[in-house]
Amino acid sequence: MIFMQSFFCGESESVACTPTKIEPITSVTLSNAWFNDIRMTKNVNEPITEDVMQYWDYDTVMHAKFDGDTYAGNVKWDLERVSYLLIKRKKTTDYKWTTIDYKDVQEATDVSAYNLEGTDITAVPGYKYQYAVVAIVDNVENEYSIDTVDVKCHGIVMADSTALYYTYLTDMFLDNVSVTPNSVVETMYDRYPTIVRNTLANYEQVTVNAEFVPYKDECEFDYGDDVARNKYNKEVKMFLRNGYTKLLKSENGQIWMGYVTTPPSDSADEIYYTRKVTFTLTETGDPDSEKYLYKAGIIDAPQTFWSYDN
Repeated sequence: MIFMQSFFCGESESVACTPTKIEPITSVTLSNAWFNDIRMTKNVNEPITEDVMQYWDYDTVMHAKFDGDTYAGNVKWDLERVSYLLIKRKKTTDYKWTTIDYKDVQEATDVSAYNLEGTDITAVPGYKYQYAVVAIVDNVENEYSIDTVDVKCHGIVMADSTALYYTYLTDMFLDNVSVTPNSVVETMYDRYPTIVRNTLANYEQVTVNAEFVPYKDECEFDYGDDVARNKYNKEVKMFLRNGYTKLLKSENGQIWMGYVTTPPSDSADEIYYTRKVTFTLTETGDPDSEKYLYKAGIIDAPQTFWSYDN
C-alpha cells in the first residue's frame, strides 16, 4: 500500500524479526541418538562444515569427543598437545637451568607413567635449588611450575646411576691436587727450560678417607653386627669399582664428577672392626654440564632438551 508516496514497510528495520531473548545455557542434554562430537562456541560466524573443528580458541565453550567418556573441557585436549614433560633445576643464585629428567607423554600407557618421582643426585649440599616442571606443547616450552628446595646433609655422598652411599664418618679433608699435564724441556743453549703443554686437560684428583657402616631403621649406624658391617663395607668397595662415573659431594658445597682411579684400600683404624676405606677420585667432567651428566649415564635427557650444548 502506498500512502502519501511512502510504503508502510519502507524503513530498513520495519520488517525486522522480533528480537528473541535467550536465557543463559547451563546444560546440554543428548538422548536417543549416536553422537561422535558435540562442540559449542560463542562465535556465531564460525563456518559450519562437515568436519568438526578440533582446536580450542577463546570462543570455545565445550567440545566432547565421546572417546569412551563424556569429558568436554580442554584438559584432555591440552594433554594431547603435550609431547614431553621436562624436569629442570638450578641454584637460586644462577640463571642457567639444567634438564635432569624427562617424560615422553605420548608413549604413556596409564596414569602412573605421568608420575614425576626420582632422586636428584646432582644437587650439592649447602645450596638452595629451584626445581621446575615444564610441558613441551607444540614443540615449545610452556610455563615453568617452580618449587624451591634447600639441600643439606652432614658428611659426604658418593653416587652414580646405580646407587648412592652416604657417611659422616670421615675426616672431611678431601685433599685434592690440580693437574695440568706438561713437559719440561731443557735445551742446549738456554739456561731456562721450555714448558710444553700440548693438551687442554685441567682437572683435580681428590683423596677420600671414610668409614662406611650400615644404618638401622632409626637412621643410626649399626655397629652391633660385625657380619652386616663387613658385608656393607664390601658392597661399598664393589660400588667404587663398578666402572661407572661417580659424583662425590660434601656438606660444605663441594662436588666432583669423576672415576675412581686407585684401588680402594681397606685398613683398620686402631680397632679391627673400624675399617677406613681410602681411594682417589679423578675428575672427568663438569657436574653442572648436561653433556657430561648424559655421557656419565646420570641423566638420560637427550641433547634436544639441554639448555646449553656444553
